[in-house]
Formats: sequence, C-alpha cells, structure tokens
Amino acid sequence: MKLSKTLKISKEEYFDFIVNSFVQELPKATKKRVSTNDIKEGFSYKQTYQLKTGNFISRKVITEFEYGKVYALEMDLPDGKQYFKHEIQEKGPFKIKVHYTEIVNSKNSFQAIIRRFREFTAKAKMSGRFEAIEKHIISLRDEEKEA
Repeated sequence: MKLSKTLKISKEEYFDFIVNSFVQELPKATKKRVSTNDIKEGFSYKQTYQLKTGNFISRKVITEFEYGKVYALEMDLPDGKQYFKHEIQEKGPFKIKVHYTEIVNSKNSFQAIIRRFREFTAKAKMSGRFEAIEKHIISLRDEEKEA
C-alpha cells in the first residue's frame, strides 16, 4: 500500500510525534524503557502477540531513520514480514507531504489474497490516522501559543 498525504505541520513536529509515541508505547509492549536518543537505525526489540494458535514473538527493527526525513520499520509476522516507511518531503513552513509505504510479504498465498482485499480499507484508515496526527499536533501548537 502506498499513500501520500499533505499535512499542515512541520517535519520536526511530525518526527517528534512519531518518536515520542514510539518511546511511550515501547514499555507497554516490552516492559523496556527507552529514550528518544535510542530511536535510530538498527534499533530492535521483540514483542509478543497472543494469537489463536498460541503466542508469537515478533522481532521489530528500525531499518531506516533520519530525523525529519525517513523512518522505516520491519517486523516479523507469523507467515512473513511487514515493512512500514514514512518519507517526509518539506513543502514549506508548517507544510509537509508524507509518503507512506506498507508492504506485506506473506508465505501463505491465501493470507496474501485476503490482505490485498483489505488494502482499500487500510488506506482509508491510514489517511484518517494522518489527519488525526495533524489535528493533534496543531492543537498542541495552539496550546503552546496561548501559554
């Protein structure tokens, strides 16, 4: 799945949001604490998922990270791998274009077909997530101006 979305936020605001979300969510998944300085290319961790067939341990690796430009993560799936990439193009002050790519490589052909059918709704959900991120960041920016 590929999606490009223009947002009215800066590349710094976007990456601060991504990194801070990652730092806050990681302890819930792994019981490990990390700082924003730990988030860089090569950083990896394992997360356990409870599936109907039992527990699955997924290894997640940041494959690319350049603050303000690119963030990519690869994770193991029970039947393959999933890859996420956020590439940022600055369009002006408080205006960026996010190029989002999500690729699923599945060993199970039936699962691959199901994922293809779900791609349309996944694209709409991801577009909504970008809009929610933008709205959240703008509200934080407005709160800082008022303070």
